[in-house]
Amino acid sequence: MKKKKDEKKNAKYECMDGDYTIKYDIRRFPPVHSDAISTVSSIQNGLCLSGSKDKSVILFDFHIGSTVEKWKHDKEVTKTTYDPKSDTFYSCSRDTTIKQWSRNNKNPVNTYNGHFMVVTGIAVNSDGERLCSGSRDNSLRIWDTKTAQCINQNCISRNLVTHIKWAKDSHLVAQTGEDKELRIWDARTLSVTVTFPKKQHIQMWCDWSEDQNSCLTCSNGFGGNGCEATLWDLRNAKPVSEFKGHQESCCSAIFAQSSMCDRPCILTSSNDSTIKVWDYVTSECLSTMPLPASGPVTSLALFPDAR
Repeated sequence: MKKKKDEKKNAKYECMDGDYTIKYDIRRFPPVHSDAISTVSSIQNGLCLSGSKDKSVILFDFHIGSTVEKWKHDKEVTKTTYDPKSDTFYSCSRDTTIKQWSRNNKNPVNTYNGHFMVVTGIAVNSDGERLCSGSRDNSLRIWDTKTAQCINQNCISRNLVTHIKWAKDSHLVAQTGEDKELRIWDARTLSVTVTFPKKQHIQMWCDWSEDQNSCLTCSNGFGGNGCEATLWDLRNAKPVSEFKGHQESCCSAIFAQSSMCDRPCILTSSNDSTIKVWDYVTSECLSTMPLPASGPVTSLALFPDAR
């Protein structure tokens, strides 16, 4: 990749063969959190849900550049997610709880109690009736979102959960953990249906491809050792390719068909303060987007219009 000289906030990248162009703009807003942001989730075009070490959950409107809602936990917020069907927001925290929020209400609609260590992953199914959560207590739980009651749980020794992703319109849940594994769960029985070979480093994040035949994970690491994203084929439970280039832990990895490029791609973020765009098929790094002075880029989310 070649970056045109003298471009800073608005940067254009061109492939060596010149067959397509990747463009991006960086827009900066005044801080709304008082400490590092742990997680972000896209709500709708222009609206973003974020959770922070400052214990707060913020709904932010990029169109007007201001906070729409602000909610609080007792400790650091680790993950957030959104149910578009009911327009409901969820967050989990080091305070061991999951909280359910609604607009124009400063108090939680429901508080989900049951985990006894930090909750590190949450995902809601497509109809909004079930919530899956995972924790450093080695357990996954399924909750009824109407009653906030746990209806099933499963515990696997040393499975310290790092992230959870529910497949769209499916009963399958992907889960990564500090035991360096990716697991696929059947949410109906909360049993493991597919396991994959262990990686060399802790798996930090997981995402589903649109056809649900593939999963994406990413590794922690240091000095370029580890720090990769991995594409997995669910049909044969094997890795397909790796995406190497980050110099510090790869914190998140997502599938994207975006306006940034004319083909299916993968986005990754890292503690090395960069976001990378990868070709889904060739594993080639198409672009590196540095975010100077930003610190670790801990989470990624695409708006529905993929812009």
